[in-house]
Amino acid sequence: DTSTPIFYHKQNICARHCYAMHFHFAPAAIIIDTELAIWRNRPVMGLYYTFKILESLTALLPKRISYLFADFLSTLSFMAMPSLRRVVTGNISHVLGPNVNKSALDKTVRRVIGNTIKNYLDMVQMQHLSRDDILHSVKVSSLHNLDTAVRKGKGVILFTAHLGCFDVAFQIFGTYPTQLTVVVEPITPPLVLDYVSSLRGRLGVNILP
Repeated sequence: DTSTPIFYHKQNICARHCYAMHFHFAPAAIIIDTELAIWRNRPVMGLYYTFKILESLTALLPKRISYLFADFLSTLSFMAMPSLRRVVTGNISHVLGPNVNKSALDKTVRRVIGNTIKNYLDMVQMQHLSRDDILHSVKVSSLHNLDTAVRKGKGVILFTAHLGCFDVAFQIFGTYPTQLTVVVEPITPPLVLDYVSSLRGRLGVNILP
């Protein structure tokens, strides 16, 4: 569909991250962001400190090395975190169907966990990204659909699948003369919510829990 605006983070092509958005666009726009839930049962303060460690790593390591580290962590998480493995396996089983063999299922589950870790690596790396970095790393096509909606002068609600590092992809809106609001699920404690929101909103995107 050539009329569909496509956003993707070019640095993540090796991780098969792609962003396909069906939307209109106007001076006031809202994205409803549905979070992947596979980390919800993890201790939240531990998640905060994990983010801070990952932030330090992304400042020191090249992206490809960071992604190799993510692959290592995905294998470790798959083996050491049975509750996480069970949740992801249950979700992927519905996608791949009842006839998938265990080897293929386990491989896919590890990749899902690995890509989720890569998403978080990309998210915390936003601390070090400038507007120019975003412009060079996110590609936009079919922008005329947005321009058409802007000319209507009405607010628009955008819906999109949460694929890949969506946090990086929607930063492209921070380079436009438009106020974008992203509605997100509240995270507790507030320390974690404030940290994640500061990363997501540092280029001008408004984050609304």
